[in-house]
Amino acid sequence: MNIFYPVSGGNEIGASCYFFHLGDSKIIVDMGKRYFGKKVYPDFLTLINKGFIDGLWEIDAVFISHVHLDHIGGLINYIDELVNANIYISAESFELYKAVLYCNLKKTDEKLESFFMEKINKIMEKTVLLYYGEKYNIKDLQVTCFKAGHILGASSILIEYKDRKILYTGDFTDYDLEAVKAQQLPKSLEVDILISESTYGYFENKINRKSDELNFIRRVKNIIDNGGNILVPTFALGKSQEIALILKKYLNNGILPNNMHVVLDGLCITYSLIYQKSGITIFNDNINIAKSNFHKKINNLSRTIVITSSANMAPYSRSYYYYKEMMDDSKNKLFLSYYRDEEYVKEKYINKFKRNQNTYFYRIATHADVIGIKNLIEKTQPKKVIFVHGDFSSKNRNNIYSLFINFFKDIEFILSLNNKEYYF
Repeated sequence: MNIFYPVSGGNEIGASCYFFHLGDSKIIVDMGKRYFGKKVYPDFLTLINKGFIDGLWEIDAVFISHVHLDHIGGLINYIDELVNANIYISAESFELYKAVLYCNLKKTDEKLESFFMEKINKIMEKTVLLYYGEKYNIKDLQVTCFKAGHILGASSILIEYKDRKILYTGDFTDYDLEAVKAQQLPKSLEVDILISESTYGYFENKINRKSDELNFIRRVKNIIDNGGNILVPTFALGKSQEIALILKKYLNNGILPNNMHVVLDGLCITYSLIYQKSGITIFNDNINIAKSNFHKKINNLSRTIVITSSANMAPYSRSYYYYKEMMDDSKNKLFLSYYRDEEYVKEKYINKFKRNQNTYFYRIATHADVIGIKNLIEKTQPKKVIFVHGDFSSKNRNNIYSLFINFFKDIEFILSLNNKEYYF
């Protein structure tokens, strides 16, 4: 009997980690960490207690869809136990993969640095690069990765076992972003089982990326025209590059004034330089790298947008220092993005930032919406769809499961739960 088992990342956004037992092969797809909560890393104890494995030494391979920490952050904790498994990742991801792991190391206690460096070196020794569209044999499985959109190097992973085809989408976009193209699957690909992310499965059916982008730019222009500065704390990998490229586009077409400047700071610089190395040009005369202690000089400037890693706006983070310097001036604004619903973000941040009149909430989508997932189902014609990477407890008006069971009468839909096995 074949098994799919969400260790974590089933009915939650974060700590994506999925176990497959197919024939003689036992593999894991993604091994992430949670950004919030007490239990940061995937817990394999239930998987072991249920008898599916005796330990992680039984795992034959680990496949990584992309290098956000909620998909790779657990590797460092379990690499010593993965004695028989290589780690497979797209070649396009490799430079980011190294950077994310090493940059995360810098956040640890100095006393632990050599301990974690040893673990990262083990991860690198076990890493095997995959090239898009090529089939790889892992015991009795064939595995192929395809471009997924979302961020540089992201993959959707096709697993073939005997006459079965299983497609794990990873985080994907069905539309072009400024930095990367949309998911790219073979035109004739049909699968038996589709395991799909559902990050935006509880929003409105169609997220209007263009409208969201224009609202963002209108607000930027209004503040810049008034001589204000803007702080944009955001995900350093993926979202910061996307925002920088959107601003660059509207600077180039004249909608944003040429006397404004965009400055990237923190890890946004590190990852943007890797994007540049891959051929995605971000920096130019208007978009620059922050110099040392730039946050102390920001109030001497006007018409400047600072994009920096958010670090959840924690005290003593880069974004926190900018916030403390900038927000006493009513002309300056804090821009906060949301990947869930706006009310969730407001609840999370309003108590933290009392000056909420200086705060603007915006959305720049980097995931497929309900319509995008529906289109993928129609394209791949699965018999079964399993939703992962979604917040099923969301209070939003939509529920992707309820919508789809009424629309696709001949397909079985499952909202996956952590630590529950699914047979097929």
